[in-house]
Amino acid sequence: MLRYREYAEYTTTRQSRFWTAFANALGFVVLPPIRLLCRVFPPLRRAVNNTPGGRMGAAFRAREGGDHRGAFLTAMEGLGKCRFATDMDPGEFMADLNWWMFMDLASTEAEHLGDADRVQVAQVLDAAPAPGGMFAAKSLCRVSVWRWKAGDRDGAIKLARLAVLADASWVHTHVLLGWFGLVSGSFDPLPHLREALRVDPSCGESIRTNADLAAAPGLLKSLGLADGPPS
Repeated sequence: MLRYREYAEYTTTRQSRFWTAFANALGFVVLPPIRLLCRVFPPLRRAVNNTPGGRMGAAFRAREGGDHRGAFLTAMEGLGKCRFATDMDPGEFMADLNWWMFMDLASTEAEHLGDADRVQVAQVLDAAPAPGGMFAAKSLCRVSVWRWKAGDRDGAIKLARLAVLADASWVHTHVLLGWFGLVSGSFDPLPHLREALRVDPSCGESIRTNADLAAAPGLLKSLGLADGPPS
């Protein structure tokens, strides 16, 4: 599965910039005739729209147009159409990746909608394939926060731990889990925040400016984020 660090490192390479420019240029050449064919041949349009890529494209277009409800419904439809991976077949791998991409889309759009929509996303997440990659981590963190706000602290912490397992290279998972540990008092936040700083030292500022973390006696000092030597 695609992890945040791999994605971030690749997007800064010359190769990534080349292929991005190439894909954009190719899109100007290839997409217009495909759109024309889809208009002329409705069966082709339906076939394209029923692919994972077609649904994702429709969801992104709805999002860009400010139609959060439409984007949400399209993403939820995509979740319902995806099948879970059962072996190492590349097609099965893509099924899991597509599922988590749709979940990331659905949970992002649900942030703009109501509680009932967020509950629907959380229910679908309960039947998720094995978490892996940055899309899984982002989705799990998002729903984890919802559960925390709803008073389900144990459920929130469980999802945050799964997010770390899904993609330990995404620093937000460690910071969130550390914050949960501090506020709930159920486990030591220090190891998780230290891991966050190891993964991305630049997160120190967000830790330092978090009111709860900054107010914890000795925590910032132990992390080396306050005046004086670390504890």
